[in-house]
Amino acid sequence: MYLRDVPGYCLYFVPYMLLCDWMTPVGSTAPNLFCVWLAGGVAGSISWGTATPMDVVKCRLQADGVSEKRYKGIVHCIQQSYQKEGLNVFFKGAFVNAIRGFPMSAAMFLGYELALKALRDVR
Repeated sequence: MYLRDVPGYCLYFVPYMLLCDWMTPVGSTAPNLFCVWLAGGVAGSISWGTATPMDVVKCRLQADGVSEKRYKGIVHCIQQSYQKEGLNVFFKGAFVNAIRGFPMSAAMFLGYELALKALRDVR
């Protein structure tokens, strides 16, 4: 999970912040809602697209041992998967994950920014 989530979250929050900063008009203190929605969606797509290879390995390790034990560990799983199925095995579902990641992350970041705005307005 660490090997999937640490890089995945780095490629989640960093692109979000960079895109928001890039799309926010000069002189504005906060990005507009469209910028938040778009930056959040793109960040989610990037994150899930790049987390897919380790997600494939994680899923294989979780399913291992159900009927027979095939892998000795993470490295062995990667080696065996690559030898039997090639490099493409690590990108199975990457496109679907990237597509799914867009609306999910766009909504999450939009909700976060709206909640932050509401909390600031209460003060």
